[in-house]
Amino acid sequence: VLADTEAATGCDLGDLADMDQGETEEDDEADEVEEDVGHRLPAVKVLSTAEEAAAHKLEDVVLPLPGSDVQYPPNLAVAYEELSQQLLGLKVADFENCKLVPLSG
Repeated sequence: VLADTEAATGCDLGDLADMDQGETEEDDEADEVEEDVGHRLPAVKVLSTAEEAAAHKLEDVVLPLPGSDVQYPPNLAVAYEELSQQLLGLKVADFENCKLVPLSG
């Protein structure tokens, strides 16, 4: 059974929402300048209340790739750990501690 907020918006409590969604054209131009300087991960927020989940669209939800500088959705932390171990033979912490090849996710 879907929660009321999930049925209405596709978002669920614990999802990570991209806080850069809905930017203006000026913000996009500023991002292009930042991209020239270096890659940055999008700012994300954990949707922790029904109101926050209802205020976001499914397009705002991000599912990060494993990496050294990554925030994982709390509602999927166990799934990330299990899949990482099953598919890659690595723990999520192995990505965080990687010094040889830093992966930003």
